[in-house]
Parts: sequence; structure tokens; C-alpha cells
Amino acid sequence: VVIDIKTGDLLACASYPTYDLSRFNEDYSMLLENEAKPMWNRAVSGTYTPGSTFKPLVAIAALESGKITANERITDEGIYRFYEDYQPKCWIWQEGHTTHGNINVSTAIESSCNYFFYETGRRTGIDIIDEYGAKFGLGELTGVELPEEVRGSVASPEYKKKVVKDQWDRSWFGADTLQAAIGQSYHAITPIQLANYAATIANGGTRYKVNLIKNVRSSVDNSIVMENNPTVMENIVISPENLNAVKEGMKNVVDEGSAHAIFAGYPIKIGGKTGTAQLGRNVSNNAFFIAFAPFDNPEIAICVAIEHGVRGANAAYVARDLFDYYFGLTTVTQ
Repeated sequence: VVIDIKTGDLLACASYPTYDLSRFNEDYSMLLENEAKPMWNRAVSGTYTPGSTFKPLVAIAALESGKITANERITDEGIYRFYEDYQPKCWIWQEGHTTHGNINVSTAIESSCNYFFYETGRRTGIDIIDEYGAKFGLGELTGVELPEEVRGSVASPEYKKKVVKDQWDRSWFGADTLQAAIGQSYHAITPIQLANYAATIANGGTRYKVNLIKNVRSSVDNSIVMENNPTVMENIVISPENLNAVKEGMKNVVDEGSAHAIFAGYPIKIGGKTGTAQLGRNVSNNAFFIAFAPFDNPEIAICVAIEHGVRGANAAYVARDLFDYYFGLTTVTQ
């Protein structure tokens, strides 16, 4: 999904696998039975746990509610031991028994430090996280003129009660908040929502309705009978210091972090965040990348989601191709 951050216009929206529209009637039965669901528009109807692409939102919620400050440093101890009965590990501890050390929010976004966001999420609480999720349009309809768009949800005590049957398990625990803060738990978010969320960060907090239709013209004289103008859905107040801290972390994801290898030497500065959503044992992770560019004067925001894409950096390769095309850095051949 590609969105114009200054208007909310939907510049590109693609779902794969797809089908040949010219053969739709002939292939309908086959398409209907295809387990890959080519007729399902994943961009607006697919709901996913967003992984670490959710962390910038948690950072903004924590900063704006005063639970952390832009300059505060938290020491990653590898294992988060606040709760006696649930002690999750930072990903870097799981991989190599090392830590990210003493870091601030910008570095935590760059390194995608789970420990930092466990602590930040616990301090902030699920209610404030949910409040900011709604402000950024996560778990909300974007307004795009496609009837198949689904609302999805952000993780919350209310949503958990709807989807969990066991009376005890339906309760909201501290562990649920920790997992929600790193983009796991009960989030069910669409790629188009993630793209618009990235656009809202990029433009400083203005969330627009997403428009697929530019205008409608008369069949008689080609005059415009309806035109979509930019419609503001939410103005989010974010202090310049806090916004800069989050955006700087996203720029460092591309310059130094998990997307560095993909964008090394790239001529345009980009802000982004990779996300890897775990699906369980023996199942490949989903991969996500949200981004905006140019960093200093953003024009477009992107979300790439790859089912079973293993790691978020893989989605960044697709985003680079999109940026290449938009900014005229390559020639696309059919």
C-alpha cells in the first residue's frame, strides 16, 4: 500500500496472489477453491499482528503521556523480570545472550529492543496504548471506497473477551500488555491501516481519510460531478521533541539498523520500521515494513506485508523497489 501523506490519496494498493480479470468468469470456480485465496484483498481485508512496526506508536503514546521522556535511558537486562510468573526475553538475548545496553527511545526503535518496550508498555498501560492506536487509525476503518475493508482491532481487554472462550484466560494480564507493546498479542491490523499510520507519523500527526477515488466525471460532458478533497480524520498533538525522537529512530532503522543492508548508499533519506510477527512453532513469521520518504520533506508512506516472509527486512526489499519507481531511480519493465 502506498499513500500520499499530504492528502490521504491511495497511490497504489496491491494484493498477491492475484488473478486475470479478463478470465474471471472462466476461472471463477478454480479461484474460489484456490487455497491461496487470490480473490481476497489482503491489503484492506487481511488482519495481522504487526510485530515491531507497532513500536513507534507505543513510543509516541508513552512520550506524550509522560511515562517516559525522549532523553530517558533504560538498561536492557536481557530478561524482563518485573513479573514473577512471566519473564519474557529481549530478542537479542534469545539469539546471543547479549543486550542492547543503556538506551533511549530513538535507539530502542532503531534496535527494536523488546526489553525497552516491555518496560515502556507496562508503564504506559493498555488503555493509553489503545487510545493512541485509535488516534492513528489502527483498528479503525480508513474510509477507502472499498466495501471489503475490515476494521480489525488493536489488542485490548474488551477484544480479548470476544475472542477467548475460557473464563480465566479471558482476563487481561500484565503479560498481555507486554506482548501488545511489541506488536504481538491480540492485534489484528490491516496493511492499509499500517500505511496510513506511517503517513500520520511522517506528516506530524494529521491522519487523513484514505481516498481511492480522485473524482467522478459526467459521461455527457466530462465535467467533474464529485471530487474527493483531503479529509482530516484526526489531528494528533505530538510535541516536536517527541516526534523527532521517534522519527530519528525510524531513520536510524534504515541508516544503521535492520533495513541498513537494503538501503545502503540509497540516494534518498528514508524513515522506516521493520516488523516480524511470530505465528507459532513450525510456522514462518510474517514480515512487515512501514516507511516514508523523503525523510526531511515526506511525500509518500508505504506498508509492505509478506505472509510467512520470515523477517521484516525481506519486506523492505519490496519497499525499496516502490521508492525506486516513485522517485524515478529505476525503469520498470513489463
